[in-house]
Amino acid sequence: MILAEIILEMILEEMILKMILEEMILEEMILKMIPEMIPDHCTSQVAKVVLGVRDT
Repeated sequence: MILAEIILEMILEEMILKMILEEMILEEMILKMIPEMIPDHCTSQVAKVVLGVRDT
């Protein structure tokens, strides 16, 4: 019974990791799409503020 629980837990962890990875990939895709959606007359500074990107 304990072995079955361990295996189940490992499968769940793997599923969660896959979900996190998919979410990260989606976020990256969205971030790549955003600059294309922002009109040219919009200054980059405004875009940075809206997106919450900090100057480094």
